[in-house]
Amino acid sequence: MYALVTGLYLVVSFAELASLSKNQQKKEMIYFSALMIISFVISILLLAGVDLPKPNEIIEKIVLGVFEKMK
Repeated sequence: MYALVTGLYLVVSFAELASLSKNQQKKEMIYFSALMIISFVISILLLAGVDLPKPNEIIEKIVLGVFEKMK
């Protein structure tokens, strides 16, 4: 399964980066690469069974913390 995920990420990345490189879109290449690396790491961690924190819990803590300081 790891090989399948890695292969799919490589295919998509090479296709998109080739297109961006051809059009001289350096900034977009950097953004795309950063997002692909982040999503790849998250995908591998999920495959490995790592329990990742839920984003809604983090957002809730931030919002509640802000409202508590406003009181």
